[in-house]
Amino acid sequence: MKEPILSQSATKPNSFCLQEVLCALELGQSDRSTLAFLAEVFASLPVQRLSFLHVLPTVHYTLGFPESVATEVVEELAVEESVLAEMEGVLDNLFPQVAKDLEVRHGDPLQELQEMAAQRRVDLTVIGQNTITNRHGILAKNLVRQTAGDTLVIPDRASPALHRIIVPIDFSENARRALEKAIQLSLALPRPIPVHVVNVYEVPDASVYK
Repeated sequence: MKEPILSQSATKPNSFCLQEVLCALELGQSDRSTLAFLAEVFASLPVQRLSFLHVLPTVHYTLGFPESVATEVVEELAVEESVLAEMEGVLDNLFPQVAKDLEVRHGDPLQELQEMAAQRRVDLTVIGQNTITNRHGILAKNLVRQTAGDTLVIPDRASPALHRIIVPIDFSENARRALEKAIQLSLALPRPIPVHVVNVYEVPDASVYK
């Protein structure tokens, strides 16, 4: 089967521009794949700013709260803060030419990510996804369903490269927008990649017409 050909007239090649991308970090294993993918792909895309968010759990102290548990929580937060300091250096090395910032918040990861995305009016929200444990704290399906803007989910086993794009369509308005975005993304790359369009339908049982 021949590779699909993208016409330059399909959309303006410079119409794909990301003013700000927001990426949630768990400070765990899945971050490696997420950052490697962003560093490789965004190096050739027009991205103005990368914002990173890590959400720490909110600790509620009540009467009778065990001192040993409180000490453990404080120590865990101290470790998280030290990892954040190291992460700043990693981000500087991976994205030297892009404006970036790293913010730490306390609360529910999904809620804080959505609030920050709305406040900043980001063009794209990104999370990594551990394909085995879903440890991130933000389930991909919840983020996609509850976020109004564009969302990118990067599995921890993903290769840090874009070779082709597959767009499933059902001929709806949402499908049209998804296809337009895919074409814009492809044309924004130094070398456009194939965009495959897939529609899945169920063949009716012919026996009912006999």
